[in-house]
Amino acid sequence: MKIKTVCQETGLSDRTIRYYIEEELISPHYTENYLGRKTFDFSPEDIRELQDIAILRKFGFSIEDIRRIKLNPWQSITIIAELRRQKQALIAENTQALDALCRLDGNKVYTVAELAADLAAPATDKPLPPEDRLVRVERLLWLLLKRLPAIVLAGLPLVAFVVGLVIHYSYAYPVWNGFRWYGTFLLLLPTVCLSLLYLPGRKPLTQRRQTVRKWVRGVALVLCGMYVPLICFSWIIHFSGGPSSTTNPSAYLKLDESCPAPFHPIFQKLFPPSAPENGEYYYWYETSVFGEKYDIFAQWVLPQEAFEEEVLRVEKLYDQSTTKPQKPYAAPLVESTLEQVTIQEGKYTCLIWYERSDGRMPFSPMRSDYQVCIFAYQPATRQVRYILCESTQGGIPYYLEIDW
Repeated sequence: MKIKTVCQETGLSDRTIRYYIEEELISPHYTENYLGRKTFDFSPEDIRELQDIAILRKFGFSIEDIRRIKLNPWQSITIIAELRRQKQALIAENTQALDALCRLDGNKVYTVAELAADLAAPATDKPLPPEDRLVRVERLLWLLLKRLPAIVLAGLPLVAFVVGLVIHYSYAYPVWNGFRWYGTFLLLLPTVCLSLLYLPGRKPLTQRRQTVRKWVRGVALVLCGMYVPLICFSWIIHFSGGPSSTTNPSAYLKLDESCPAPFHPIFQKLFPPSAPENGEYYYWYETSVFGEKYDIFAQWVLPQEAFEEEVLRVEKLYDQSTTKPQKPYAAPLVESTLEQVTIQEGKYTCLIWYERSDGRMPFSPMRSDYQVCIFAYQPATRQVRYILCESTQGGIPYYLEIDW
């Protein structure tokens, strides 16, 4: 059917129909001559589409609105709500203008100033009708319900991240190392991916791209549904646990509340209550799903008399911790099931209390749980060392990494 006949049947002008074709609202079959002039052949379906478009245009739908609805009918909900809001606002504006005109005295002769003053009287804005508010609420609820799985899967890592931060910064000396940055990246990866997938697009998508996006979102939700619970549990249990570390001598023996070192049978009696100004100090504490590990190291040089007194004090502690009670009611100075050994390591004489699940001596490779408490002294330099290392997750104790 030629365009002239279509104009007669639809009541649209030739220019209007060609404009709709240019805007890709309809795509009739056409032939093109050597000069580039197109001759359109409209089918009955094309005529019905033109009639539908004409009706929508009469009710205020824009060309862009019609195009969006053709690409994605779901967008009609938003478009109708917005058009209704615009119409309601226009009605309210016209009603206010009509009310202002009705207040004028029809038999009075007005000057421009008097007419402007009466018309400028404030008008009360009317609230939106209940049915319009209901549409907005229903639309919001529908969007929330539709995207609830994505909201939950994107929000859980954020909740776990906050919980992990609270746990981590409850330690006395929290350390945010590369391992923590790696864990943070793995934790927040689903949140970033889902946020990017569900961001509203600026331009309407074609039907093919919408189908592809739906499939991508579906696959992402399935993968995140399996990944998010695992990574959140790992973050809270393992990544957020530590470490807690300090080398500041002023922090001497200020330990984390959850560190079990104060409950060690020798800790309180071996370590001095305070550190001198020339002291060195190292404290490390970490807890994870694999267990706990802590290292406490203190070192300083004492004057000759203080050095001799300290060595005698610890030797007495060492001897009495293995001496059996002389009386039934007496008890050793240190109640412990730890084994003891005295060895020479480098320039230091070491008094050692230890317990190892593999039965090996201290200063040998460690691959299992261990408890080691060392007092080391060097008479030539009057230097003393206090060491306590314990682990339920294996690893290398700190005293094997220092220079002897």
